[in-house]
Amino acid sequence: MVAGPAAEDAVRRARKMPNLRVGLHLVVIEGPSVLPQAAIPALVDRKRQFPSDQLRLGLRYFFLPHVRRQLAAEIRAQFGAFAATGLPTQGWCVFCGLCVKGRLSSRRIRIRRGRHSCISIPAMTML
Repeated sequence: MVAGPAAEDAVRRARKMPNLRVGLHLVVIEGPSVLPQAAIPALVDRKRQFPSDQLRLGLRYFFLPHVRRQLAAEIRAQFGAFAATGLPTQGWCVFCGLCVKGRLSSRRIRIRRGRHSCISIPAMTML
């Protein structure tokens, strides 16, 4: 959680353990964003916090294109913040679960290795 309050400490500890395998925990609910609220006003409050209402968020992420664009920008920013730590990783493949009407559905998010400049969020399938 690169925007979390313990992120700097976690990075410092990981650097002391070069064999530790680390990864990125994306935050798209109940946590802080990397981007400021002005850049993603449909996602977070003034304190840069994502809400905790899974159903509402799932519906907004699925049905509202402007919300999906902001979500993609925040996910890119989180990957960029992780890449900026310089910590090694085995590659990028993340599954983000979104709860919609009590059924779990997933989106696969692919990030190109290297500069991490490409993100693809295919349409979510309702179960």
